[in-house]
Amino acid sequence: MIGITEINKIISKEVKISETEVKKVTAGFLEAIKQKLVGGEDISFKGYFNLTRSKKIPKEVSKFCDNKHNRQVNDYKKQNKGKGINSFSKSPV
Repeated sequence: MIGITEINKIISKEVKISETEVKKVTAGFLEAIKQKLVGGEDISFKGYFNLTRSKKIPKEVSKFCDNKHNRQVNDYKKQNKGKGINSFSKSPV
């Protein structure tokens, strides 16, 4: 794998610019890319490659406060299965 310092050396030899100037330009370029990706934008270098940030699908958020409460509600539903809505309205949970 090639790192930033190796890329800077290659560019400075190819373009014949000092390595410190190449470092500044490379750092600015990478920072701009980072900010755009953090902002959710995709970046395309036509003919080379695309950079996209993966979009994580949020999990379904439970309306209950915690797993213990979820378990209690599910246990109660199992015990009172088929009894109708009246059994739930008298719930001690």
